[in-house]
Amino acid sequence: MKRFFIFHQRFVVRTCLLLPVLLAFGACSPTRFYKHKIRPQIVENNVFANSFTGFTLQDAQTGKILCDVLGDNHFIPASTNKIWTLYTCLQLLGDSLPSFKYALDQQALVIYPTGDPCFLHPKFSAWQSGFEFIQQSKAPILGWACDTTANEVLGLGPGWAWDDAHLAYSAEKSNFPLFGNVRQVFSLDSSQLHVSPPYWQAYLHPDTLQQPKDALYFGAQNHLHYNPQYNWTNFEARVPIQHAADYVGALLSDTLHRPFVQLKGVVKGDKKTWYGTPVDTVYRRMMHQSDNFIAEQLLLLCAGQKTGLFNQDTLIHWAKDSLFSFLPQNLRWVDGSGLSRYNLNTPRNNVALLYRLWQTQPRERLFDLFPAGGTEGTLKGWYKNTQATPYIYAKSGSMSGVQCLSGYLITRKGKVLIFSFMHNNFVGSGKAWKTEMQLILEQICIK
Repeated sequence: MKRFFIFHQRFVVRTCLLLPVLLAFGACSPTRFYKHKIRPQIVENNVFANSFTGFTLQDAQTGKILCDVLGDNHFIPASTNKIWTLYTCLQLLGDSLPSFKYALDQQALVIYPTGDPCFLHPKFSAWQSGFEFIQQSKAPILGWACDTTANEVLGLGPGWAWDDAHLAYSAEKSNFPLFGNVRQVFSLDSSQLHVSPPYWQAYLHPDTLQQPKDALYFGAQNHLHYNPQYNWTNFEARVPIQHAADYVGALLSDTLHRPFVQLKGVVKGDKKTWYGTPVDTVYRRMMHQSDNFIAEQLLLLCAGQKTGLFNQDTLIHWAKDSLFSFLPQNLRWVDGSGLSRYNLNTPRNNVALLYRLWQTQPRERLFDLFPAGGTEGTLKGWYKNTQATPYIYAKSGSMSGVQCLSGYLITRKGKVLIFSFMHNNFVGSGKAWKTEMQLILEQICIK
């Protein structure tokens, strides 16, 4: 009896000593942390209360959902749509982009475009071997052709804002893009403007009748007018080409200094493919600089590779049924860049896709493709880490009333988490939403 009493007394004492430790451990456990600290900060957030907000957080190792707030609701994703384009490209394209297909005989060199966004693009000047091949050709006739008339491409996507059409981030897409389908307007002194490529110089006109507030304005058929009395010092702008597909022959003729014409059925030999820019070089620009033009062209390129036609709708329909059959919710996907407000997606879908990327791609490559917080691209001014390495690798997306961020978070202990923040339907600047997201993600990082 005495032994039992002593054992019981020791058990009670040890339990009392351990109880605070056990309670503290339970209070700090990941499940309780995300449920009782992170979730309330999202649901009860004074900034988020002025918008429609969704959030999903997942453990990359176990696949377990750690926190979810309206994760199955649909939101306009903006440029986070580029993650879907990236995954599609990773499934369909090889190590280098197919610049074009070509057929050659003694009379003609015929180029069959693939939609490659890098052809003569100034940001990919180191990867222009395809143009050099055309330039050095001795064939009497140089030209380009499409296999079918169905390969015509509408320059602007569904749901794009018409009043953005004159801005560089809304450049047209086409089956044979040149120079990124934009022209560079720049100044060499305070009173005169110049254009690159030189073909467009004839479309630039001084106009002293215009007021300084209308210093540069658009005329008809791609003509530009500017006020030479305006101070143009250090001016530089990228101006989209309207109806870009109509200028392929003229632009290439001017650049090659010999005729380059549209042809039909001149060469009947087997087509060969010329490969150019390494894909990761292109993917990085699409993701880091959120380049809409490249995203749209890559999706067209994937369509051509898969179906032989530059038809995004056909490709997207196929991809939703095959590549994205694992998604927990349906999605509405209409373009490659996220410019369209017709796109609708959920935080859970984003997390599911990021989890699939995590499972199928090497970590080093995956994190290299996503912008790193505080260091580069669209996240350069946000999510800075006091340590040597970034803690956020994610794709942002924003437009009027939309602020989204989806990607990977590395905690202080080295654990990798997958997250998707989506905010819609607010008025004014999205800076407050970005600030609140940063505060919450920092807390998750240091947990």
